[in-house]
Amino acid sequence: MSAQADTRYKDKVYSDPADLEYAALPSYSLTGFRLAYVRDDVEVAAVLSNAFDVNYLAHNYPSLGMGLAVAGPPRLAALTVTVRK
Repeated sequence: MSAQADTRYKDKVYSDPADLEYAALPSYSLTGFRLAYVRDDVEVAAVLSNAFDVNYLAHNYPSLGMGLAVAGPPRLAALTVTVRK
């Protein structure tokens, strides 16, 4: 059995050469968890990404005097099964 937790912080970023404030990406933190069970050649894992369902911008482009933003993915839960031979 193995467990993992991680947190990433990304500071404010300007996504254009002119450092336009309206096209900046605000800072954010994301946390994820992973719990895995391995037996012989089989691994079963539960994964939770963006565990606290943080709303954040993945990209923000300057367009017509305003930012054109792309939201980051919301919370994601997954169960994986891996068979190794």
